[in-house]
Amino acid sequence: MTNGCDEGVILFGRQFSNVSRTEEAIDLYDQQLFEGKTFADLKRSSKPFISINATDLNSHHQFVFSQKQFDFLCSDLSQFKVARAVAASSAVPVLFHPVLIEKHRDCHFEKPAWLAAAEQEAILNNNFRLKELVRSMEFYLDDTNPPYVTLVDGGFTDNLGLRAILSNTLLSGGAVKLYSSTDETASLEHIVILVVNASTTAVTDIGKSNVIPSAMDVLTAVTDIQLHLYNIESNSLLKKELMQLVKKVSGPDSSI
Repeated sequence: MTNGCDEGVILFGRQFSNVSRTEEAIDLYDQQLFEGKTFADLKRSSKPFISINATDLNSHHQFVFSQKQFDFLCSDLSQFKVARAVAASSAVPVLFHPVLIEKHRDCHFEKPAWLAAAEQEAILNNNFRLKELVRSMEFYLDDTNPPYVTLVDGGFTDNLGLRAILSNTLLSGGAVKLYSSTDETASLEHIVILVVNASTTAVTDIGKSNVIPSAMDVLTAVTDIQLHLYNIESNSLLKKELMQLVKKVSGPDSSI
């Protein structure tokens, strides 16, 4: 195994070379962690379903590595390497270059029924959150938009990784419809969601004197504030959706 410190030196050394640091990271992940595995390998395994999320700089929304998302690119997720998806999900701007995925236009993919239904639902109920989700998916159907998906760190759109669940629930017509669309043979008795919040509050010199804060200190503080408030909202929204699901699908003897 390669020492973590050595890996950092390798990546830092590439910062001033002609080779993308992101590509170096992908090669490292592929060799040392994922052993060349693709999403087809993940699907064949008996392990839990894994959702890897990034941020699309063009659509300004979350990008989920799922076949449903890749359908809009006329692409096959099964052949995509896990290492590249992980690198995209953690590609912090400036430190790492974005990961690009080409959007093919030769399959003539049209708006799917589930997206059309979500659009009608958003209009009928004047649901602004759902309208924005629909718009973010329709972005890939517009051939006048850039032909490459440009992905960076997923934390900018979903720092806790909970928004993917919320978005899927909304686009599916609610928690009950999402539950009903799952395998009928599956018996859902418990839902457990473990949230790991790795965000920290950076130490700055703001307010310690009458000296005007530096641009970096201000940028750091503003980013911390946005992430903190966004995390609170994501947690609250998910709890609300789960409570609604529990109330509607639980039996008469169940208690909340």
